[in-house]
This record gives sequence, C-alpha cells and structure tokens, in this order.
Amino acid sequence: MENKADFKGRVGEKAGPYEERISADHLEKFCQAIGSVNRGEASPTFLTTFRRGEFDLFGKLGLNLSKVLHAEQEYRYEGKIITGDLVSYETELVQALRKSGASGAMHFLIFETGFKVTRGGTDVGQVASARTTIIART
Repeated sequence: MENKADFKGRVGEKAGPYEERISADHLEKFCQAIGSVNRGEASPTFLTTFRRGEFDLFGKLGLNLSKVLHAEQEYRYEGKIITGDLVSYETELVQALRKSGASGAMHFLIFETGFKVTRGGTDVGQVASARTTIIART
C-alpha cells in the first residue's frame, strides 16, 4: 500500500455473499472456547466467527495485516441463530477516512456485515448486523 493510499474510492466494495450451515458441533466448539453452555442458540459473540468477508476485503484493498489495528466492533441483533440455520452474509466497506500525523497516514475503515437466516427452508430474513472499525497505517 502506498503512502498516498486513499480508500474513499473503494467505498461500496463488497465481499460475499457467503453461506454457512450452523451445526451443533460448530456451536458446541464455540461454547467450549468461551466457557459457555451450548443451548442450541448462538451466543452474542458468535458472530465473530463470520469474519471471512472482512479478511477478503483486506486482501482486495491491499492491506498489510501487520499494520492493521482492530479498533471497534459492534453487533446489532434482530433475531437469533440456532442449530441447523443456514446463515448467509455479505461484507461491505461503508466508510473510509484518512488522517495524517507525525508518524504517517492512518486510514479508518468501517465495514458492515449483514446476516440473514434460512431456517427449515423458510427465509427468516436479516437477524443481525456487524460494524467493524479498523485502523490501517501506511
């Protein structure tokens, strides 16, 4: 990435859609990792396992992971994710800001991911969204 990198022209770029079937094993492993009991429903932090779109966009944008700082993560829930659900999601770069300082340029990039569920063959619709802010140094 060049020092003069400007990501404003890349706002609107997307990665996905991706699909993942939520198995009992998937939920169980996540619950074990966070020290929780598996009740067949995803915990609020479960959405952190769906970061593929962000990382694919990092690659498309030419971001060097060693120069990326995860600044903020926000989740909004409108429904639940349970065992057997088919989760589809897509990630988009929605905002890009560039600030210059004594140590160089910093890019504040905001990504949004929408999560939709199909349950038992029925489209449940959007059940959650995520908003991720990262800072990339150049």
